[in-house]
Amino acid sequence: GPLPNGFTAILTDESGGVLIARRADPPGLLIPAPEPLATGPVQALSLTLFYSALAELASGAPYPPPQHWLDSTGQTIALADRESDTARALVPPGPVDFSPREVPDQRDPVWRLLALAALAIVMLERAWALLSALGRGRVRAV
Repeated sequence: GPLPNGFTAILTDESGGVLIARRADPPGLLIPAPEPLATGPVQALSLTLFYSALAELASGAPYPPPQHWLDSTGQTIALADRESDTARALVPPGPVDFSPREVPDQRDPVWRLLALAALAIVMLERAWALLSALGRGRVRAV
């Protein structure tokens, strides 16, 4: 049916049915009833929508004025907010090839050898420190 006085449609479905409507003064929102017993995405969307609407109404934050785009004669430009929504390809897409490609032979990277050398140096340093401590009598062998 028609919206109550003062409400404007915010979100509509493909057939023109209003899903979300807003009233600026006094603040009000019309949303679908929450579905707490639903599962999955339906429950998540339903509760998110409900709690977001509740938070917006409870916050008392000023509602931004609706945006209208006017041309030079003062006429409203319909759907002007979607003017830059151009999801069209500038060139036709090329053919997609799903066949496996040959991978060139790769030599083992050098970093593996460098990491192994660094580990060996650290182990040698720790062993030398332990032997030095044993020689000074700081650590007793059991």
